[in-house]
Amino acid sequence: MSDVTAKVPDPGLRGLQSADLRVASADERQEAQMSDKRREIDWASAEVHEGSVVIGLTGKPSKAWSESFDGVLRLLGHGTGSWGEIGHDKKAIKVQRLQPKAERDLRHFLEAVVVQVNAEVAESESEPQAEPTDPQELEDEEMTATLRSFHTAHEREEND
Repeated sequence: MSDVTAKVPDPGLRGLQSADLRVASADERQEAQMSDKRREIDWASAEVHEGSVVIGLTGKPSKAWSESFDGVLRLLGHGTGSWGEIGHDKKAIKVQRLQPKAERDLRHFLEAVVVQVNAEVAESESEPQAEPTDPQELEDEEMTATLRSFHTAHEREEND
């Protein structure tokens, strides 16, 4: 990070003739743009009614994020028996038939999905690449991304 300091008159500061201004670097601006694409789970908004869960999502919805979320869910599967079908819309994740005492497992599962999705969306937008057309190559890339997501999910579990 680089800091740039400039002398700027500020009439609101009596007795002071300058204020420090910090100018963001190109990397910081790019990171801020990427963070606009990120979505997070808003656990404070979670509600359960007759076993069905609705949990809000923060951040701006996008088609790329939505498609990636669906893809990661397909890859990871979610037939644990502790909850039913998982879906989402622009504002929330929806989980059917959550079983009692499965809340923590659901949290870890959904957090891993969202971390992976955010990574995929950021990667696809920062490095424009030709889409592979070979079905095996597509499948290999999806499995690689899923396996790599375990690293981030494992770090989060250790910090909890």
